[in-house]
Amino acid sequence: LQGRQGTVMRAISALDIALWDLNAKTHGLPLHKYLGAVELESVPAYASGGYYLDGKTPEKLGEEMAGYVELGFRAVKMKTGRLSPKGEEARLKAARAAVG
Repeated sequence: LQGRQGTVMRAISALDIALWDLNAKTHGLPLHKYLGAVELESVPAYASGGYYLDGKTPEKLGEEMAGYVELGFRAVKMKTGRLSPKGEEARLKAARAAVG
């Protein structure tokens, strides 16, 4: 795990984060303000799911996506691209029917 993956990329990422933090501290700002955040009271979030599991039918996928909405998420994201276009169409239709 060397090169542009694994341990090397983790080390580069750690340095990158540290440098952003140092830049913000140099300017006397918390990092979120240094990066331009304007929403300070809340952070919008979405639920990510729809993973491909054995036996997960489009109907079960729809139930999963609806469950995220019931938990209060205003947006959901699902995995796509593993199946044929027809298979993905069935999944997408079930998710849309479940969450609108």
